[in-house]
Amino acid sequence: MKEAERLYLVNCGICHGTKLDGNGPLYNDGKGPFAAAPKNLASDPLMVAMAEGTMFHSVTYGIRSMGSYASQLSTKQRWMVIA
Repeated sequence: MKEAERLYLVNCGICHGTKLDGNGPLYNDGKGPFAAAPKNLASDPLMVAMAEGTMFHSVTYGIRSMGSYASQLSTKQRWMVIA
């Protein structure tokens, strides 16, 4: 899980935040360069209830303004981050 945490922080935390709250440095309460807040992965009911397969699909192919991470993370690494 330590490696999964590292992968999350490097690839996802920049937007979704270290606490999974959608307040990473690129958003930063609206003070960062991104105007739209990333999804709060910790408390948004849709995110909490999302199936792992749906998360994997989103990370692999991207969704809305989030691009694909298939070229940055291997299949195994994507599943590690989701877990």
